[in-house]
Amino acid sequence: MSPEQTPCIVPFSEINYSTWSKDMNAQLHSKALWGLVGDTETCPTAAGDEQEKWDIKAIKAAGEIMLTFEADCRVQWTLGLSRIICSVHGKSW
Repeated sequence: MSPEQTPCIVPFSEINYSTWSKDMNAQLHSKALWGLVGDTETCPTAAGDEQEKWDIKAIKAAGEIMLTFEADCRVQWTLGLSRIICSVHGKSW
């Protein structure tokens, strides 16, 4: 499997958060995107190349996460450049 491919992760639903979150954690680690989601990589404070690189990684992380949601769960989530906020479970990543 190439680094650009997303492995088969059971889609997020209202009943499988525990399993899904572990799989998603591993997926984001494998693509060096966990730092954005796990708050170990902070958004640069100054505009410029570093900010642009961070924004691109944030968009990729958000996309990776959204691709693992069941269709009816997607409407319950909001994508942002710096955070992904779940309005159903009150969790944010």
